[in-house]
Amino acid sequence: MREPRESECMALLQEIGPILEESLRIARSSPLFGSNNIVEGPLTWRFFDRKALKAAGGMEDDSGPEAVPNIVVASEKDAVITSPQIIRLWEKMSLEPYDQPKDVLYIGVVPDNLICIEKTKKYLMDLSRMYEQCRFGRHIPFSREVLRDGLLRVPTRYPATNPGECDNFLNQVERHIGDNKSLITRLKVYMQYFENEMARILINNDDIFSRDKYRAALAENQIHSVQHVSIATYQCGGYTVSNSDHMPPPSAPGSIIISSQSGEASHDPSSTSGPGSSGVSIGESLTPDGSIGDGSAQNMTNFSSFMTEQLVADGIIAEDEPGTLPHVIVIYLVNPFLLGAEENALVARVVTVALMRAFNALLYRLNNKRRPQLQLEMIALQNIFDYCGVSADFLKDERGRLNGYDQGRLEKSQNERLSSSDSLKTIAFSVYTHSRVVLPDIVRGILPKSMTRFGPASAMVDL
Repeated sequence: MREPRESECMALLQEIGPILEESLRIARSSPLFGSNNIVEGPLTWRFFDRKALKAAGGMEDDSGPEAVPNIVVASEKDAVITSPQIIRLWEKMSLEPYDQPKDVLYIGVVPDNLICIEKTKKYLMDLSRMYEQCRFGRHIPFSREVLRDGLLRVPTRYPATNPGECDNFLNQVERHIGDNKSLITRLKVYMQYFENEMARILINNDDIFSRDKYRAALAENQIHSVQHVSIATYQCGGYTVSNSDHMPPPSAPGSIIISSQSGEASHDPSSTSGPGSSGVSIGESLTPDGSIGDGSAQNMTNFSSFMTEQLVADGIIAEDEPGTLPHVIVIYLVNPFLLGAEENALVARVVTVALMRAFNALLYRLNNKRRPQLQLEMIALQNIFDYCGVSADFLKDERGRLNGYDQGRLEKSQNERLSSSDSLKTIAFSVYTHSRVVLPDIVRGILPKSMTRFGPASAMVDL
């Protein structure tokens, strides 16, 4: 049989066209009888929705808003289905997420300026308290190499490296910025230093992605988090550091005392160390001004390592429960380019895209198995300054930095300002609710073993 000609196809369509048009114009689903049910068109979405509601029957033309979906939270390890408005009372209701905790090892990237460093340090410390207060998990800094207090300090000058995609992007948008060539120059330095130094730190310290290293960092953080550190008497290789008084003050309640004779950790608040003993007490200051004598930096390093091993060995840092997901490494990238009068919509878009491109370039330089554990959170330097301000700035416009419209998380109106605690809670919720990518190797490790090789557990392992 031959293929039909075009003229034959057109003739057939002309014959069946009127029949199809008449069939489509008849409303077959209408419950009414004896009426001329002709479909009108073309219909707008609003009119189409109204006709659908009329055909369904029993519904008004103007339907009300959809109900807000409920969320599932945990209260004393019990699941509770409630309204999202309860997030405002998260701490007061002692709620926690109905999921595994998300432990965080964070690194802050901040300009090398004393004021910026001090304010960022305070901001991240308060964020750690808020994160742990919300029962999201542990939130500790990664202090290694150049990362003092977990902060990577970006200098104002940095030798130019090989141009990459980020530089090409900035060169393309430079003509649209106008007279802000200095902004492009500072942004290039910030991006290149962040990408190169962060890649070097993560590659050289590959063990920070392991859970054992996180537990060791957690032990070190518990040691350094004590505000007043005292060493009643510390003897190392014949060198002794002691207080000026012959009789040391009594130990504070809850202090940790480690004796070299017994080799065990004690939490007895009544235990004290004599002037000739080799015990170590944490709870008071070493000297009246809280400083340590000259030449004792190496001794304190050895002491910190010894305390870390002792805390882990004695079970003070508990072992992970079976099925615990790995921790995440959060990079808090402080954005100093939208401070004060320099902020405008175009610059904000360019800076945000450039910093995101720098983070993507960092991911490409890491191993594929390490990328899912990295997470980026950008914080405006203006928000940090507003949080650390000693008083409220009532002369600021209604779209202040602590405004719910800018934060975009908690249910706040556009002109309602967020408090300092709400600002921290916004970042804490953002860190925890960030999706986690779990590799198949991790899934195989946390799933229970199947004895029969039947069922969904075996199917998940075989994926």
